[in-house]
Amino acid sequence: MASGKLQKSFNKQPSRSEVVAFVGAAAAGNNDAAVIKFLDEYGSAYIEEKDNNGFTALMDATACGRLSTVKLLLERGADIEQKNEHGWTPLMRATWNRHAAIVALLLEKGADLDEKNPAGDTALMMSRKRDKPEITSLLEKETESRAQRLAEQIRQEAEKKARDLAEDIADFSPALKRDIPVRRPFRIGKAP
Repeated sequence: MASGKLQKSFNKQPSRSEVVAFVGAAAAGNNDAAVIKFLDEYGSAYIEEKDNNGFTALMDATACGRLSTVKLLLERGADIEQKNEHGWTPLMRATWNRHAAIVALLLEKGADLDEKNPAGDTALMMSRKRDKPEITSLLEKETESRAQRLAEQIRQEAEKKARDLAEDIADFSPALKRDIPVRRPFRIGKAP
């Protein structure tokens, strides 16, 4: 499907003012049409462009509580872990600005809970500082859920390794029962 419009979008580059307007539209809310227009015109290759403050459209939408815009940007391929110039991720911005629905969406999409900003704070630490129990609860539950999934994955891998080892032992068992002598390794400096 190589339509002229599609080909044109890959060759065209947005101006600085168009990028700033795109990021501003994401923050403004009720302006998804402008966000869609920008992405349709220039393609998702420019979805991570930053405004004059170093923020992407996703970062501004998460900070301003624009749930529909956040969904749209994630569907179009926005980087959920992209950091701004201050080392903050979209999850941190949504947490700091107390947008629980966006925090829940970012967690559902797999946002990294362990990411730290330059001050060493994770989103959970930020939530506790901002005294937002609803968001703190969301982050704690997700942390626990991920820890349980990881523990289960480790348990399953350990069980598989134990089964594989038992099979290996069973494969060598007949040889062990026949008293086949084990050759000693040759040591340097000594005759065999």
